[in-house]
Amino acid sequence: MSDLEAFKQQRAERIQAMSRNESLQQLGIEVLYGPLSEIAYVEKHRGQFDIAILCRAHFAMKYLSALLASERRPFIIFDTVDLHFLREQRLAVLENDSGLARAAERTREVELGVMRSSDMVWVTSTHEAELLRRVGVGPKVEIVPMIHTVRTDVPPFGPRRNILFIGGFRHTPNEDAVLFFVKEILPLVRSELPGVQFLVVGSHMPPSILKLASQDVVILGYIRDVKPVFDACRLSVAPVRYGAGVKGKITQSLAWGLPAVATPVANDTTPLTRSTYSGPATEQKPAIGEYMGCI
Repeated sequence: MSDLEAFKQQRAERIQAMSRNESLQQLGIEVLYGPLSEIAYVEKHRGQFDIAILCRAHFAMKYLSALLASERRPFIIFDTVDLHFLREQRLAVLENDSGLARAAERTREVELGVMRSSDMVWVTSTHEAELLRRVGVGPKVEIVPMIHTVRTDVPPFGPRRNILFIGGFRHTPNEDAVLFFVKEILPLVRSELPGVQFLVVGSHMPPSILKLASQDVVILGYIRDVKPVFDACRLSVAPVRYGAGVKGKITQSLAWGLPAVATPVANDTTPLTRSTYSGPATEQKPAIGEYMGCI
């Protein structure tokens, strides 16, 4: 991807953000953006809120004390998105890094602290709900799953050939997943299927991903309408080696009629039972049969 293409990509992402803001405003929803003090805004208006939904532990912690101090305190919901401490613990194990393990424990303390100060906690899977109940967060945990529209116009698979990865690259497990797939898995697939292409879709791609571009690895970046890309592929992959929460790349693929091949880490909150590689992410060769079976 050239500098000009990268600029166009960034511009498309900014336009997308502006479009989202305008859509919300047209629904009568006030959207805060631009230079402002979020804490000052919360302190000024907290008495007007009936419900406050806080997302992600470290962001939630910034606003929690101001909300709890309000005389007319809103009902506080903490949306975990995924369990950050679980994702960090898995990274520490993957890297065999004691420093990362200590950081994960600090995140765990923050995350559980936010949960215990909230009136309700949202998770995306039964797996994480059960984990939180075991550590004493209690019955306040509710499951709010991912929502996708199921396609009814899925085209036939005969003309398809390619492999798809979709995900935002501000989320570092996605960067690791693509690098792992290109280095360890794709050469084995390519030896069986010469000419197969790996299509990578997602916003905020770092240089490590952009430089993978080749005849076999097609870096598409952010795409507003991904339907044509899905329709050109024979399967999607979720080669995630560390992470938490339900993987949207899997649920979207299935909702859109596309088989998914995933590592156990990617699949532990779904779970799938077919077309899913169930061995360790470090053991590549047993997975190839799953790729071959779908392609």
